[in-house]
Amino acid sequence: MVSPKEVLKDYWLGKQIGKGARSRIYSVKGKGDGKPYAVKFVEVQNSDDKRIVRHLDNEYEVLSDIHEKVSEAGRRIVRPIDFQKFRQWFSLKAAYLVMEHVPGKSLATTTDYAIDSLIRIFRQVCEGLEIVHQAGYVHADLKPDNILVSKKQQVKLIDFGFAAKVGTKISGFKGTWGYVAPEQAGGLLTARTDVFNLGAAMYEAFTGEKVPSISPDDRNAGGFVPDEQINLTPPWKIDRNIPQSLSDLILECCQFDVHQRPKLKKVKTGLNDVLLHMEMSRG
Repeated sequence: MVSPKEVLKDYWLGKQIGKGARSRIYSVKGKGDGKPYAVKFVEVQNSDDKRIVRHLDNEYEVLSDIHEKVSEAGRRIVRPIDFQKFRQWFSLKAAYLVMEHVPGKSLATTTDYAIDSLIRIFRQVCEGLEIVHQAGYVHADLKPDNILVSKKQQVKLIDFGFAAKVGTKISGFKGTWGYVAPEQAGGLLTARTDVFNLGAAMYEAFTGEKVPSISPDDRNAGGFVPDEQINLTPPWKIDRNIPQSLSDLILECCQFDVHQRPKLKKVKTGLNDVLLHMEMSRG
């Protein structure tokens, strides 16, 4: 067994600030520059841990490419700093990904945002996804956990372990249950895959409920409730304070047919229109 302190020799180790799938996230400070960073650390003990190391490697490569290709990426996308593997006697024992420290909390940990604040937050999420798509990638794992919001309600997207090139044909499953689009169980990843994830994240943020999906071990080998069995309750019926136009937009994003989902630009414009109408209604 190895400890983060043993591996992270170039950093002063702080407290644990989060955890992911078989990984832990720490706050650290660089010994050379004194700057704060966040580190995602995984200790390798089995094949599942090796899979997480591959995700970290992919995340570093994708984030590096996005920031290299899109100059304004730093506004909405977490910046990668370093990725290293730690070996002992030629055996992989641990790996870590160093990222910029982003002060704030994930959207999943805060449930008391006003509706207009949530709309502004998701408008920024759209800006982040636009940057991802501009660089030629699909995030493929957008969910409230992966949306960081600062005290001033500024947004950055994190966790690009599942990210892939637009048009990637996947086998098996890629994503998180409750947010995944049907094509994430063996299909082509496109920008509209992220639109479904975005719609599912908005549905949960505004209603407190998740878009239903089922495990491939259950009655559907594809891993999803068939379209004809889905009967999503419109968000405005769950919370009467939600504008019906916003409710309709969310449901449109959650269409199981990829061709029926709106383009990201339309989603962003729709959020702007809803917010403008709410502000005008207040006088």
